[in-house]
Amino acid sequence: MLERLPIRWRLTLWYVALLALALAAFAGAFYFGLRFTLLRALDDSLEARAELVESGIAFVDGELSVAAAGPEDSDEQFVRVTAADGRVILDTSGDFDEPVVNPDGVAAALDGDEDLRTVTVDDDPVRILSRPIERDGRVVGVLEVGEENETGETLGQVAQVLAISIPAVLLVAAGGGYWLARRALQPIDRITRTAADIGERDLSRRIDDVALPDDELGRLARTFNAMLERIELAFERQRRFTADAAHELRTPLALMRGQIDLALARDDLGESERETLANLGADVDRMTRLTSALLTLARGDAYGLELEREPVELADLLDLVAEQYAPLAAERGVRIEVDAEPVTLRADGDRLIQVLVNLMDNALRHAPDGSRIELGCRASNGRARFWVGDQGPGIPPEHLPHIFERFYRVDPGRDRERGGTGLGLAITKLIIEAHGGRIQVERSAPGDTRFTCELPVG
Repeated sequence: MLERLPIRWRLTLWYVALLALALAAFAGAFYFGLRFTLLRALDDSLEARAELVESGIAFVDGELSVAAAGPEDSDEQFVRVTAADGRVILDTSGDFDEPVVNPDGVAAALDGDEDLRTVTVDDDPVRILSRPIERDGRVVGVLEVGEENETGETLGQVAQVLAISIPAVLLVAAGGGYWLARRALQPIDRITRTAADIGERDLSRRIDDVALPDDELGRLARTFNAMLERIELAFERQRRFTADAAHELRTPLALMRGQIDLALARDDLGESERETLANLGADVDRMTRLTSALLTLARGDAYGLELEREPVELADLLDLVAEQYAPLAAERGVRIEVDAEPVTLRADGDRLIQVLVNLMDNALRHAPDGSRIELGCRASNGRARFWVGDQGPGIPPEHLPHIFERFYRVDPGRDRERGGTGLGLAITKLIIEAHGGRIQVERSAPGDTRFTCELPVG
């Protein structure tokens, strides 16, 4: 559960937990140390009072007498002198609400042992020191000195203060710890935001590590920059290779196409030879389209697409593309329906036609016989939207995140049979984004798929 929390919260919780343990250990040591000190001070006070009283006790002719009881007693202290036969010679405990009895302490003192214990008088603890009075080697009486034990009350007040102050300290520490953790992790946040903003066309960006010291974060930033540099070089090599390969293939493919056309023009060809050349020509055409698509993508990646922006009437483009595809659609009984409102925007008309052609090719490949293909456009809030929808089998949800990737096919076998290269949607996305727009599958369900493009009007 803790692993799911952000690292700044985990650091804060660990900091607060360790501080709580330290404060608990301190509070425990302070509480028990104070308790020991207070009890020791009370016992020392009783010892001193007992010595003072004992100095005034006389034993004459077998009788005990007390010359002085020490300082004036109060309702919190008492002195009691008891003879060995049980007679009370002196007792100042009358100021207590209840009689102060300590039979166990008296018995221990009569046996010659000094006894120190706490008894309860009217729900109040009283600390009593019982000391034997000895003369000529025998115990002739017992001296008891007692005082109300207020240690518990003092300790209770201390515990109350600790119970209030420790949570307050922990709360302040939690806020301070979170602030410190956030401050310490700000460079990591900056690295994360930079990494999130870097795309395959923006690999030249780097993390500014000048302000970072030569510590873990500084080394992380420099390592990340070095990794970006390696990735940029790898992408650049790949783009250069793709562009060079596509460019070099165009000429031999064009020559092959020309040779195939010349061979097909001969009258002495047999049916098998003509069929072989026709199949070879179809493969050359497919390679030519693939080469052209690769060259477009490579140039777009390296330099961006060159757009010749001019006022374009989007509804006219939709009508033009629908008219071009009407014969192909009619062969399979597919209806092309156009629902377009007048929309004028500044864009590259040829590129938008390329987008519509790619989407129409895709729709016509997947539209069942006798179904319909829908084209439409609208304008609202300074944005132009146009779409191409079909009633094909739909796109399974697991394929939706990948349909704009290069060479990705939902049904690889069928697309190859129908001449698809797997680059049409990638080129479409490149053109739309070059115009500052976006493309998405607006809805995709069995029997209904619609690709929607949105562009700025200005």
